[in-house]
Amino acid sequence: PHHHLPESPVRRPSTLSLLQRTATLAAGAALLFAASAGSLAAQIAQSEFAERRAALASALPDGVILVLGAGEPNPDFVPFHQHPQFRYLTGFDEPGSALVIVKAGDSRRELLFVRPKDPAAEVWNGARLGVDGVRGTLGMDGRNASVLRTVVDSLLAQHKTLHVLGDIGARM
Repeated sequence: PHHHLPESPVRRPSTLSLLQRTATLAAGAALLFAASAGSLAAQIAQSEFAERRAALASALPDGVILVLGAGEPNPDFVPFHQHPQFRYLTGFDEPGSALVIVKAGDSRRELLFVRPKDPAAEVWNGARLGVDGVRGTLGMDGRNASVLRTVVDSLLAQHKTLHVLGDIGARM
């Protein structure tokens, strides 16, 4: 006396059709991601940020211009938001960054101070551009954020004026 359960009325898809649907969904998601990433990156060209920095420098007298980005959020679970002035001038959205523009007459030099690549930290906090990625991505000279104070002190020995955008008390 074997009892047979009635066959389920639900039709189970074959393994092949399930794989085909999964592959189609994955391909569609990849295309959507690629399309959105490309359009987001292209919304404001790096040339626009360079023009904004040039306009700021031309509006100020000779000296050192220091624009501080936002630091790492504290506590850790709070989402990061870049300082608006820093983002407006650089388009860069990583914590702990700073922009230094040195203006002397018609000459201008731009340095972007960023945190170095750190695979262990990037697992938790997201990928970093790193010093080596600054020139190719943002068109400025990159420096390690850990030397910001030393570089600014050195520049102020040559240029007596310091213009600051951002909360210098929290970062220097």
